[in-house]
Amino acid sequence: MLDDSAYFFDTSQGVSAKLPRPAIDASDELLGYNCTLTAAADGAQWVVYLIRTKTPSRGLTPESEQIRIHSFDLTGRKPPVVKPFPLDSDESWSLYPGSGTFVVYRTDSNSNLDEVAFFNPETLDISAQSAVPAPNEDWIVGFNYYGYALARDTSNSTRDMHFISGSTGQEVGLFPDWGDMVSTESGFLVEHTSEDGARFFDMRTNALSDVVAPYLVADELMHQGDKLAWRGTPAAAADQIYGDFFLYQGNLDDPGYFLSVLNLKTGKSVFTLDSTQLDGLKIANAHIAGQYLYLEKEEGDNPVIDFLTRDVAASTWSLRPAAELANGWSLILTGDAKTSNSIGTGVSDDAYLARGKNGQPYSGPWF
Repeated sequence: MLDDSAYFFDTSQGVSAKLPRPAIDASDELLGYNCTLTAAADGAQWVVYLIRTKTPSRGLTPESEQIRIHSFDLTGRKPPVVKPFPLDSDESWSLYPGSGTFVVYRTDSNSNLDEVAFFNPETLDISAQSAVPAPNEDWIVGFNYYGYALARDTSNSTRDMHFISGSTGQEVGLFPDWGDMVSTESGFLVEHTSEDGARFFDMRTNALSDVVAPYLVADELMHQGDKLAWRGTPAAAADQIYGDFFLYQGNLDDPGYFLSVLNLKTGKSVFTLDSTQLDGLKIANAHIAGQYLYLEKEEGDNPVIDFLTRDVAASTWSLRPAAELANGWSLILTGDAKTSNSIGTGVSDDAYLARGKNGQPYSGPWF
């Protein structure tokens, strides 16, 4: 049966409420389901379920399996929507949030994207879709909340990256001589084959930035211990983004190791330490929140750095905001550098939600 213990936090009301669940016929067998929270175009929260069931044989009617999509407006203002799943009926589909949409995708045995589709949560209609065609043609590189990226071979033995809007299905940008990429919630970090230098394509504005980092770190995005999320989804970068700021690091064992903070809204780097400046600091891990960097070192202190002024704000921390939510809320993790968990590895029992006075954005404490 469907899990009946799931709750969501309503950021507009500041309360937790039980997630609505689809009704399943008592005689049907639940084979599996996926679930995600997303936002409609007006910002209202919706919960979407992809549910596989089996109906037993009755009389001369053979047993059958079906997949349906269910969506619920969490404000309760609009009625639930349910439709048959319009894509292949197999077990390999996953769900992901979107901006005014939600994403349905599946991967092959090598964890490469095989198909991706964007749906409107209010109607369950497909707004954009791409499946991998014959070999040596387009292939899907990654997706995020706003769309997806296709790689396409050119006549001069290079590949171009084409950016496709998830809400319209239209191409909104092109990056020639594409070499590699990393997905974030709002865009893609990309690099040419012929030259180093990471750039950011913003799917919100369809704009490509200048070089924002010396090179693109794709296989080991950031330095996150043994947690390497697949880089074609926004999950790979989620722990290192707070608001519009993205903490981006080079490989620790690379002579050109660097640490940068990128402003994803402006496409500019606002803080950088190169390998010479990092030499001897022995940074094992780093986090970001507000305008602060939280540095975990192998030896010495674990300072909090104001990356806008480059000042040391504190020699350690007892809490740190880990994620910025809607309507001014932030998720706060308690503990110091040795005990405060990352979002990707789990949240401690002492985590809590907070925001500023009168519903304003969270304004501290920061450490």
